[in-house]
This record gives sequence, structure tokens and C-alpha cells, in this order.
Amino acid sequence: MYNFDFNAHQQLSGSPKNDVQQAIEKANEKAHMGNFKVCVTTAGDVLVLPEFSVLMRDDIAEIVYDTDHGYSFKTSSN
Repeated sequence: MYNFDFNAHQQLSGSPKNDVQQAIEKANEKAHMGNFKVCVTTAGDVLVLPEFSVLMRDDIAEIVYDTDHGYSFKTSSN
């Protein structure tokens, strides 16, 4: 993991809010430094990552929030 990456799952465990809510708040706090994405990994960890780091990782299962574009909703095929 790059030094600029922020692991919200480890930092925010035990919080009354869920990890994704806290991660979105952290991403918005960091938005002045660039575009950050809130991601869920294949292991179920919630991460706040700069855009470049998302492109470099192979364990990102889903991007749920982007500081430039907001929430990312997936459509169900069912």
C-alpha cells in the first residue's frame, strides 16, 4: 500500500457510524488534495484512496464514492 493510501477499515473500526459513511467523510476532508475514491476490496475492507492508487491495485471490488462525481450506483441485472 502506498504511503498516501488511507485504510478506513482499520482506522474506523468500532465507530458508531458504518465504515463507508466515515470513509466518505474522510474522502471529502481530503478532497482539496485531489480526487479520492471510497472503495471496497475483495476482502471487504473499506479504503479511501487517491485515483492513481485505485488504478494500481488489483483487489478493488467496487468504488462506492468519488469526490469528483459523488456516489456510484450499480444497476441490478435481476
